[in-house]
Amino acid sequence: MTARPRDFIHVEDLERAHLLALEAAQEGEQRIYNLGNGADFTVAEVIQADRRITGRRIDVVEPPKRPGDPAVVVASAQKIRSELGWKPKKPDLEAMISDVWDWIKVHSHEYEPGSMGD
Repeated sequence: MTARPRDFIHVEDLERAHLLALEAAQEGEQRIYNLGNGADFTVAEVIQADRRITGRRIDVVEPPKRPGDPAVVVASAQKIRSELGWKPKKPDLEAMISDVWDWIKVHSHEYEPGSMGD
């Protein structure tokens, strides 16, 4: 699998950053920040970690690189770090995937056909 590193962020870290920015903003002010771990993981690393954590087989079909796709995408969260003191509490890929997997095991039945009145 071709390595195209990307910056992944835990949803709880994303949530905390949004709340900090909302609390810090003055009325009528917009605060704009890049959010990320500042670390890169390849999709192959994500899939391997997913397989380890879930114990499930994950089939992969790798499409060709699209024209204009950057080789690496990593966010700089320096502005929110310096202005609001935010930093990711869960930058580890395994923690991100484990937390999602734990949530899915508890809540996935809520999204089955018929569970929402369809």
